[in-house]
Amino acid sequence: MEALLKASEASALMGLSVRHVQRMAKSGELPYQTHMNERNRPEYLFPLSSLPDAAQQKYFARSEERFSRNAETDLV
Repeated sequence: MEALLKASEASALMGLSVRHVQRMAKSGELPYQTHMNERNRPEYLFPLSSLPDAAQQKYFARSEERFSRNAETDLV
């Protein structure tokens, strides 16, 4: 299963505003899925593979960093 990122997460990885990422989705520049959140409002979800390569590399670097931090904590 592929990771789906919220607009805020995708925008942080790409260095853009949330609103700009949402506009890119609406214009068709960026593939997305909609999901109704707990407040019954549409939420944009972006497949990780649809983001630029640099953003994907940042995502994996952050994931690896979190994993290594958790592994160190488990050893203590």
